[in-house]
Formats: sequence, C-alpha cells, structure tokens
Amino acid sequence: SNPDGEMNKVRAIVDEAIRQGIYVILDFHVHDASPYVSQSIKFFSDIAKQYGHLPNIIYEPWNEPVKHDWLTEIKPYHEKVIASIRQFD
Repeated sequence: SNPDGEMNKVRAIVDEAIRQGIYVILDFHVHDASPYVSQSIKFFSDIAKQYGHLPNIIYEPWNEPVKHDWLTEIKPYHEKVIASIRQFD
C-alpha cells in the first residue's frame, strides 16, 4: 500500500550494506508471486537500474514458491523477472 515508502527503506538498507562492503539479498518474499509479476518486475528493474553496476546485490526473485508448477508458473515468472534485471545488470 506504500511502495515508494517501502522502496526508500530498501534503498537505505542496500546503501548501508554497500557502504560496509557486504552483500545484500533482495528477496521478493511471497509464496504466490504469480499475481505480482508486474510489481516484481518494477521492483527488480528499479533495483538493477540503480545498483546493477555493483557486486553487492544478490537477486532472489521468488522466495519459497509453495505448490506451484515449475513449467507453467515458476519458470515463466522467473524468465520475465530475470529479463527485467538483465537489461541493467
């Protein structure tokens, strides 16, 4: 309900991790990411655009998919999200 405010929190954490020279895992943490493809693509492409030139970022596009089919749900979701990351990182 507050994507800009939450993104500011994410950026503060990422900036501090980079400042300290450590890695940060950016995790889209939902059990059913399929309904959130557009939000996930926006999140990861924004992050990759800003931080993709740095080695500190580890992307985790879908944490803990539960009872989802690999071929029809998980793989297509990842293909879309990873493409949005790779255009910048």
